[in-house]
Amino acid sequence: MMPESSRPVGIVTGGARGIGWAIASRLAAEGWSVVAADLVPGNTSDEASTITYRELDVRDHAAVDAAFTEIASSHGRLDLLVGNAGI
Repeated sequence: MMPESSRPVGIVTGGARGIGWAIASRLAAEGWSVVAADLVPGNTSDEASTITYRELDVRDHAAVDAAFTEIASSHGRLDLLVGNAGI
């Protein structure tokens, strides 16, 4: 596994279930640091321990700005955005 600072970082909107959860899980399995952003509570499976959940309403522009600022600050980078919310 790569050190945290060198791992690519991805955000998956709508990432708590369904297609978004499948994408987030796959990225995490491939060594990514993943943030699953969604309106619903995060998945509680064993895989979820490798994925950070963040409650986020993508319709709220101020909340989106704050989330991206916080994620970029805590991870130092952002390599991928999967816009899956509402699909």
